[in-house]
Amino acid sequence: MVEKEVVKEVVVTATPEPTEPKTLVIAYPVQYSETFDISTMVYAMEPTVMIYDTLVSVDPNYEYQPGGLAERC
Repeated sequence: MVEKEVVKEVVVTATPEPTEPKTLVIAYPVQYSETFDISTMVYAMEPTVMIYDTLVSVDPNYEYQPGGLAERC
């Protein structure tokens, strides 16, 4: 009878500790344009549209709802 040594490999994965939920707050110092010059207003609103409408207003089902999540919070 021949005996063989068996090597058992064990992989241990660390589980992260549970943490408190975090809230994402997005702010822009100038949300609306202070002028009625249409060529300037377009560029002043661009950061607001890019941040607010894409990050805040898209619900978990990926359906676009302007102001949807912001008003429910």
